[in-house]
Amino acid sequence: MKAAEEKQWLENIDSLKQYNQYLYEELKQYWGGVSELEGYKYLKEKCAVKYGPEGSFFVETLETKDGGTTYNITCEGKPVRMNSLYNQKREAERWAEQFRVTKAHQVIICFGLGNGVCLKELVSRILPDTVLILIEPEEAMFLKLLQDFEYQELWNHKLLQLLVGQSCEEAFHQALSLTVDWTNVDALQFIKHPQYDILFPEVYKQYYEQYMDYRNLVVVNHMTERAIGRKMSNNILANLSYCNKGCLITEVAREFDANLPAIIVSAGPSLDKNIFELKNLHHNAYIIAVDTAVKYLLKQEIYPDIIVTLDPEKSTHHLNDPRCFSIPLFCRVEANPLVLKNFEKLVFFNMEGYFAALVNRMGKITDNCNSGGSVTTGAFSVCVTLGFQEIILIGSDLAYLNDKTHAGSLTVDVANTARYMVKVEDIYGNIVQTRYDWYVYLKWLEDAVKRYNTIRVIDATEGGARIHGTELLTLHEVVEEINEQNHVTKRLVLIGETLVPEIYNIIKVDAVTVQSIITRLQENIKNAKETLKIMSKGKSPRKVLLDRMRDNNSWIESQFIYVLIDGDIVNETSEDVAGLVNDNDSSLTAEIKVFERALNLYEAMIKSAESMLPKLCSLTEGR
Repeated sequence: MKAAEEKQWLENIDSLKQYNQYLYEELKQYWGGVSELEGYKYLKEKCAVKYGPEGSFFVETLETKDGGTTYNITCEGKPVRMNSLYNQKREAERWAEQFRVTKAHQVIICFGLGNGVCLKELVSRILPDTVLILIEPEEAMFLKLLQDFEYQELWNHKLLQLLVGQSCEEAFHQALSLTVDWTNVDALQFIKHPQYDILFPEVYKQYYEQYMDYRNLVVVNHMTERAIGRKMSNNILANLSYCNKGCLITEVAREFDANLPAIIVSAGPSLDKNIFELKNLHHNAYIIAVDTAVKYLLKQEIYPDIIVTLDPEKSTHHLNDPRCFSIPLFCRVEANPLVLKNFEKLVFFNMEGYFAALVNRMGKITDNCNSGGSVTTGAFSVCVTLGFQEIILIGSDLAYLNDKTHAGSLTVDVANTARYMVKVEDIYGNIVQTRYDWYVYLKWLEDAVKRYNTIRVIDATEGGARIHGTELLTLHEVVEEINEQNHVTKRLVLIGETLVPEIYNIIKVDAVTVQSIITRLQENIKNAKETLKIMSKGKSPRKVLLDRMRDNNSWIESQFIYVLIDGDIVNETSEDVAGLVNDNDSSLTAEIKVFERALNLYEAMIKSAESMLPKLCSLTEGR
């Protein structure tokens, strides 16, 4: 029996190596990178304590009426039979029939590997370009399954990913981020193998919640892109004119003295109760203020060392006090130009897209500073990049205080707030209401605290949502501790070269590129119209026209400036782009629709490029 189990294991791993080398290499790391046989022995020993009637994981093999085999599993005292004892094939067909499996570029997440019968049926139905992410939550189950069943048909699906164990959050997030974006999020499904949610309810809940969080984040981010994509592109072009007073956070970080704590001051409603405590600091901690908190600090005559802003539409009234203009402003290049123009010193962070391409072509290094979507999470990333080893959060409620959203007893809500409410635990263990966008930022902070686990993070907000992983202290306690332990006076020195004139020399090249893009788009519009004319007569499009459009498309998309055009038109072209990506209908009517969508896209792009060209040229005039 043991020899047969070992043989089946080795055959499964050998077929995995043959059909899916990438997955084999990934899985090999799971058992320490040793040989297949040694890996088998390693897992056998690792899982031994879970096996048998006395263990937490007991498997009884059952013969089925159709000549197959299934399991009766007792896990943590719960007996569950995995498959039908009569007709596993018919059961698998009924299971697979309930799912949508014919969409292009689909991503299906399945919780549970099972004995392969259900998943083989699923794989026989899905399209070749479907990404299938399998989660086997129990190591002992994984080992047992590969001893008893054959999975060659499953391994043969080229876009298969396999996660084993209960602690694969990072790997799961990475798998989602590499395969799911706004163009295919509607084709994303989370399904479960029969009985797995009963066997492993807590792990199932954990993965399902992570899936929903990611799905909602993609939707929210795309809604944001559609709402302010054009604004962001225009802001980038406007803010490039301030490069003479700006430098990069990567250069500042090299010389920055971060040996003291950083206190991030946000504008949540709890800020009113403890902001005055900051007056008692002996100049031995850095105060990092988010844009909306600055006016509250200045009202108390507390002057922050750094101000952080990133919102493309941030109201100027938060930062219109002349007393703050000499304070360094850490900002994204997409931030509101009307805010940036008044500040004497700018430090750019969270460099992405076109601006990152400019920086790289200058031979400079971009940061890995993920802004997280809010100014508080952005400030946290700034602190991490600068090298702080102790970060204190105040005013980071991330939840309502009664009905208040901000300090000063203000309620400032977004549209349709009631549709996106989430219940979370507060710092006292009670359940409180929060908005979904705050919930996203809460999860981001919790992930960041876990990721940067060598940094001490203290939540001294004294209210609001519980940020798991942080240490809870009052601000009074924090200030006393800082004054007692830190006798060094802070020394804020921001050393970093300005970006001129090199950046403008590169922009001159990009202006010429935009003119070439316009020319190629004009050619594509002409060829698309000619193709539609041919197809309207029931004829096949001319290959030479299609090849030329493809060549132009590839060239345009490869240009650094393209990302700026893409952001500018995202709102008006989203439906057309999604249709082009997800359409797998090969009928003549559908193909005509494809070229109509492409024509709409080309016309939007040329309009954007023609609007952008004079702005690029004005940046470089006289330089």
